[in-house]
Amino acid sequence: MSTRVCYMIRDERGGRLRSLRVVGQGVDVSYPEAGRAASGDTVDVFSAAAWLRAQLEQARSTRSLTRLVLDDSGSVCSWVTTASFDAGSVATAARGDGAASFADEPDERKPNARPELNPVTYFAADPLEGLIQPLVTSRESSQAAAAGEPQRVAVLAAADTPARLLIDALDSLGIVVESVSSLWQASATAWNSAATLQTSSILPDAAQIDAEQPTAATIVADGARLAWGWSQAGRLVCGGSIRVSPSQPPTAESNELAPLGGGPIDATSSALPPAPPLGPFADEADVPRLVAEWLAWSLQTGAAPNRITCLLNGSDRDTDSSLAAARFGRALGTSWAGATVDIVTSADAVGATLRRLCEVLDSTPAVRSAADNAALPTGLASLELRPGRSHRAMYIWSSVALTALAGALGILSWRTAAATVAAKNASEEWRRGWESVAEQSFPDALSPKPGVSASMQMWDEVRRLEDARRPADRAEPALPVMQELDSLSYVLSDPAYSLDSVEIDSKGTIRVIAVANDIAAAELLFEAIKLVAGTNSVDWTATYRARTDKGESKVTATFNAKWDPALLTPPTRTPL
Repeated sequence: MSTRVCYMIRDERGGRLRSLRVVGQGVDVSYPEAGRAASGDTVDVFSAAAWLRAQLEQARSTRSLTRLVLDDSGSVCSWVTTASFDAGSVATAARGDGAASFADEPDERKPNARPELNPVTYFAADPLEGLIQPLVTSRESSQAAAAGEPQRVAVLAAADTPARLLIDALDSLGIVVESVSSLWQASATAWNSAATLQTSSILPDAAQIDAEQPTAATIVADGARLAWGWSQAGRLVCGGSIRVSPSQPPTAESNELAPLGGGPIDATSSALPPAPPLGPFADEADVPRLVAEWLAWSLQTGAAPNRITCLLNGSDRDTDSSLAAARFGRALGTSWAGATVDIVTSADAVGATLRRLCEVLDSTPAVRSAADNAALPTGLASLELRPGRSHRAMYIWSSVALTALAGALGILSWRTAAATVAAKNASEEWRRGWESVAEQSFPDALSPKPGVSASMQMWDEVRRLEDARRPADRAEPALPVMQELDSLSYVLSDPAYSLDSVEIDSKGTIRVIAVANDIAAAELLFEAIKLVAGTNSVDWTATYRARTDKGESKVTATFNAKWDPALLTPPTRTPL
């Protein structure tokens, strides 16, 4: 398992880095080491980043830190009233410098009045020094947008300057921080996520948190403070911290618990010596303050935990801490009716939470979709999305690509301009060429005329010349009249017949009228006419009429024919 979790410890207002703690499989080291720096000293961020890189080089994933966890110093959870659950709108409303504001804020402000101080502005008044994140899901945001009315929303505010400096320092060393969360969010992921249903190394099987329950509470002892958080399936609902009251040894009376911190040890007793003191630990005196704070949050969020898991300072060898934890659990279960309370003592509650977080992250997919991140926010989004080396590389390569594209467009523009000049030169040469030809052949075309261009004049002249060279079209085709008369004369010259008339014209009419002695002679003449060779007449017909000429009977024969249709077709016009 190469999962590494870094726990950042800051000063009370979260503005300075004091120490780092790296936890992983078989790894639990701190910087600076115990005894090398005073508790109030500030740690150089770049030295801490170099130390953290040296620790990551011992793992398989040497270029990434799985999660950076911020302690609860300089952090606070509060609530605001806003009509929009957008992160920017919620931050503006929480700082009190926008249209959306707290419900108890007066309607009118003085012109130069400073924003009212509240828990959020105490730690994150300046956007450059602190973050404000709404603790809502995308579904809740959509429902609020549909309602269109101001609603209460829980927010997490934290001073994030040391975290940003450390992330930037690690990025300069080539190390990517995969996720960032607060201690409240880390404990929610560790003790109230789907992966918690697996066997835990801290809680027994009977104390596993059911992820189907609506709200669960986790209390983790952090030195002299109790960091508590409400969560739903690993998502933080709200959180806070209270200081542990100083331990007061009770009066020694019968049937009372032994004084906290232990009494004198009987030298003859075979019992083990008490464990070293663990510092302040929670007792029943801390429950009223915790329950009062929970009641306020329950009224604001409309939720209440029905399962409480407590990791308190203590040891199996320290009877006082174990009895104090038992009293704390009994008092909490009595004050918060209807909830089950599981108490586990540990010499290092924060370390146990970090180790459990490593186990959960190691069994969780490293990459989640954007929809999953919006539906189930489990970290500090502004720090997780902080631009780093990859973003700068993307900007650099985008700039290089745009520069290359601009260069290519410049070259294309230059070549297009050169082609345009060449086309203009070629066009000018063509113009001079046709003008010289037109000046020799048709100089009038170059003379400007109103409403008529040179091109129109040229084409008019071309059509005129074509018409001049084309032969004239005949109205009717010429027919071989004389040839037809010459052919018929071979038959009509027979002295046995007298020719009355011969009519041959170019309109397609051929008529011959002859006088025969009888009808038989007339029919012989008709057959002879049809058999004449070299004629251009077709479709001969004959009509006979009897007549008397000088007392003799005669037959007048009329023969009609038509010209051959091939002679009537006009000749094909050959184009020039």
